[in-house]
Amino acid sequence: VPAAVVLILQQTLLMGVALLNTGAANARYSERPFTAVTARTAAYGLLYGIWMFAYLVFLPAILGVPRIGGLLDLVILGIPFILSTAFLGLLLAAVLPVREWAILAMMAMGIPLFFLSGVAWPVEMLPHWMQRIALAVPSTSAIPGMVRVNQMGASWQDVLTQVAMLWALTAIYGAAALAALHLACERR
Repeated sequence: VPAAVVLILQQTLLMGVALLNTGAANARYSERPFTAVTARTAAYGLLYGIWMFAYLVFLPAILGVPRIGGLLDLVILGIPFILSTAFLGLLLAAVLPVREWAILAMMAMGIPLFFLSGVAWPVEMLPHWMQRIALAVPSTSAIPGMVRVNQMGASWQDVLTQVAMLWALTAIYGAAALAALHLACERR
């Protein structure tokens, strides 16, 4: 269940961010792309932080699903996951010219992201070139980390590799989204 929940959080956040910010939505922020990226990411991060808590902490308690991980460990892993996913969504929004293309792009990416995440097929069983591509997807690092923390009681130090990878993706996608938004705004 936690693996599917993380994938659902990623897909809905990517689609929502890309849909809300594609095309004309970026034109309003032509003079302040850094402020726009920061404010939007903070808004999406707070909203999806609540959803992540609801899905991974509150709902298992209601349904009686055992959860033995620490809340702080979950937060330490969840923050870079949400940030990297939001930044990836903003990057997609900055490079897509039309709002409707965001829906088409996410529909086309849905099944490949599902298989690259490791939910349906172990990432280790994919060809090496696909494993490298899978590392660029936030859920690929978040899913094993969240499962280990939430279901196996691992601490954030036990999933330090996943935390580091998610922070690296946050930095890469954040810089790329900022640069893409800046370029898109300069062209207008």
